[in-house]
Amino acid sequence: MMAGEAGMASLGDGYRALVIGASGAIGAAFCALLRDDPRCARVVELGRRSSPRLDLEDPPSIAAAAHEVAVHAPFQLILHAAGLLHRDGLRPEKRLADLDALALQQVFQVNAIGPVLVLRHFLPLLDRRGAMALLSAKVGSVGDNRLGGWYAYRASKAALNMLVKTASIELARTHPQARLLCLHPGTVASALSQPFHGAANARPAAQAALLRLRRGAPALVTTKQESLMNLLELTELAAAGNIRLLEVVSLEGGFYVVQVHTADTIKALHDEHGGVLRLLSVTHVREYLRDLPAVPCELVQHSIHDEMCGSRSGAIEPLRVPFSLVQQW
Repeated sequence: MMAGEAGMASLGDGYRALVIGASGAIGAAFCALLRDDPRCARVVELGRRSSPRLDLEDPPSIAAAAHEVAVHAPFQLILHAAGLLHRDGLRPEKRLADLDALALQQVFQVNAIGPVLVLRHFLPLLDRRGAMALLSAKVGSVGDNRLGGWYAYRASKAALNMLVKTASIELARTHPQARLLCLHPGTVASALSQPFHGAANARPAAQAALLRLRRGAPALVTTKQESLMNLLELTELAAAGNIRLLEVVSLEGGFYVVQVHTADTIKALHDEHGGVLRLLSVTHVREYLRDLPAVPCELVQHSIHDEMCGSRSGAIEPLRVPFSLVQQW
C-alpha cells in the first residue's frame, strides 16, 4: 500500500471533508484533490462568497456557518486555508515606523482571531478520530526570524501557532484520537505571494497541496505524488511511537521529499546544545547509526526555508520547532 493510500485510508471510506478558505489558491487545490478522491463522500467548501458565508472578519458569520453545516457532521477532515498578508491599503511592514494599529488589527483578525474562532465553532463538528489542519507559516517562528520586517504577519502567525498548540493540549484530553496540526506550505504562486520576489520561485498551488514521502533508511520514493493530507499517516505513526525524525532531504520538481525515520530504522540523534534534536543529513544519520545510543526526542519538522522570507538559495535549513500535533506523542 502506498503511503498516501494508507494516509487517506485512515479517514475511512465515505469520509466527509470541510475546507475553509475554499476560494483561495491553496484551498481550491485542496478541494480539487478531495473531489478527485473516490473515498471522499462529501466536500463542504466555505468562504466569503460561499453559502453559507464565512468571513473571518465577521465573527458571527463563523458561528452561523458552523451551525448551518452541522447537518453534514461529523467531518473526518477539516482544513483551514485562509490568511492575509496584503490587500488594498495594507502592505507588510519593513520597519517599526510603518506600523499602523488598524492594519495590525486586520491582519490579526484574519490570521489568528478568526482561525481560533473557527476552532471554537468547528471542532465540535470533527469526528472523534478525525483530523483538522490549519495553514500557518514558518515566518511565525520566533527562533528562525533572521530578517525582521513583516511585523503584523509574523506576529499573527506566531499567535496562530500558539493558539493551535494550546487548543491541541485541550483537545488531547477530550479527543485523544483526534489530530490537530499546523501546516507550512512554503511559497506558493498565489495572490498572497505575487507582489514579492519569492513569487518567482513559488510553486503552483496544486503542488503546494502535494507531498512525496520517503520512509526508512535506505529510503524509497513513492511512485506517485502525495497530498499534504497524507501527513495524517505520519501522525498515526507518531501516535504509535514509531517516528523519531522527519527530514526534508531534497526539493524535486517543486515537491518536498521527506525522509521518515522510525524507531526501527534510526537511533535518535541528540544535540548537546539545549537538548534539541540536531537535524543532520541522511549521510550523517547513517554514519552515526552504529555509534549513538537511543535517546528520547521530540517529533521535529524540517522544512525548506521560505523564499518569501528572503532566502534566495535552494539550501535546506532546519526548522527547530516541535511538529504541531495534537498529542504529546
